[in-house]
Amino acid sequence: MKEIFALIKEAPNIRIAYFFKENFHLAKELEVFCKEKGFEFFFFVQEKKLETKYQNEFQHIKYFPLTRPSFMLRGLFYDYVIIDFEIDKLQEFAKKIYKAIKNAGLIIFLTKNDKLLLDNYYQILEEANYVASSVIEMNQNQALFISKKMHGWN
Repeated sequence: MKEIFALIKEAPNIRIAYFFKENFHLAKELEVFCKEKGFEFFFFVQEKKLETKYQNEFQHIKYFPLTRPSFMLRGLFYDYVIIDFEIDKLQEFAKKIYKAIKNAGLIIFLTKNDKLLLDNYYQILEEANYVASSVIEMNQNQALFISKKMHGWN
């Protein structure tokens, strides 16, 4: 996942949130990367059983259902939020997670390399005040969709 790591700029006090369902291998790679760089990182899973399953594998893992009314993730703000699964209510998610991202922070989706789906991401995130959206094609089936939280907007 060097494409994701290349997006993360080295700076003091970088904080990363990673939402995943089943991509244990990427979570492990991300944890190693963050420890090597001295970044703070937190993993959020969508099923309680995954928190229990991985609590001995990861230092910072938390069950965090997307149905929560608010998305203050541990009361912290994040430079990067990475999501590794398709979200049913993307518009609702984008608006809720917006408050947890630092100004000019990035939201990164690992998603299918599908034009209609990616066009939908562009539209929804623009409506939720994200800017500078772009796509990095990882292969024929996968892409990264990246968007930036607009400075100073709420």
